[in-house]
Amino acid sequence: MSMFRVAKAEPTPTVIRRSVAPPSVRFQGISQTFGQDGPNPYQAIAKLHLEVSPGEFLAIVGPSGCGKSSLLRILAGLERPTGGEILVDGQPVRGVNAARVGFLFQQDALLPWRTVRDNIALGLRFSKEHNAARTTGMVSEWITKVGLSGFEDRYPAQLSGGMRKRVAIAQTLIADPDLLLMDEPFTALDAQSRHLMEEDLLALCGDGSKTILFVTHDLDEATALADRIAIMTASPFSTIKTVVDVGIPRPRDLLSVRDNPRFGEVTAYLWHQLYEEVRKVYGR
Repeated sequence: MSMFRVAKAEPTPTVIRRSVAPPSVRFQGISQTFGQDGPNPYQAIAKLHLEVSPGEFLAIVGPSGCGKSSLLRILAGLERPTGGEILVDGQPVRGVNAARVGFLFQQDALLPWRTVRDNIALGLRFSKEHNAARTTGMVSEWITKVGLSGFEDRYPAQLSGGMRKRVAIAQTLIADPDLLLMDEPFTALDAQSRHLMEEDLLALCGDGSKTILFVTHDLDEATALADRIAIMTASPFSTIKTVVDVGIPRPRDLLSVRDNPRFGEVTAYLWHQLYEEVRKVYGR
């Protein structure tokens, strides 16, 4: 019998620490075909089913090209699936919901002609509930939270990669989305900056107050951060191969978590499962 616990059909919700509960997410038979009107359609994803509990941190891993990023874009309302639907708290996703969903891409979307302060405030200033005094206070608070005090008036070109990523995190989280989608957000950073960003993410979002879907190729990162990890099969016709409970209690320290025996068990299992799919991609 495997030592790994496959996710139950109806996982127990995480204890919520906010007045508005973070959402549950359900992928129901999601399929995505590219070029379906052309001569060579390619079905990247086929009838994929996945459930995410309220307040859960779910990491998604899989071989390159299996559709991980497409899943996030469909959930965000940026793409429409060619089959199936996604439900958020029981309601189908029909378009972009910027008030509720935050999306942190691999490459930041900072405006080069705006300062750190103005980039962080950008989303709030387009909000219907924008209040200049309140926005100023919130921006100052988030600048402190992400460790950018003293850099408020710098432009993106004057910042390091890690500092730009912190601006992007503050820009996303200041709107307080209860559903946070992260597509390989730390891939471009050096090892030290990446570790600091992961620590910041755990400190800001690791308490069950948000539902998080996090795409990564780094299996150590997935195990250190997530509550569960979904492994996707190789494309074409990619789907969920299995979902693994990490089983390491929170709060977590990124230095000591690797000494937990469970960490080694989970990462070894993930490598074994993913290696089988990677071999398919390369025809081996």
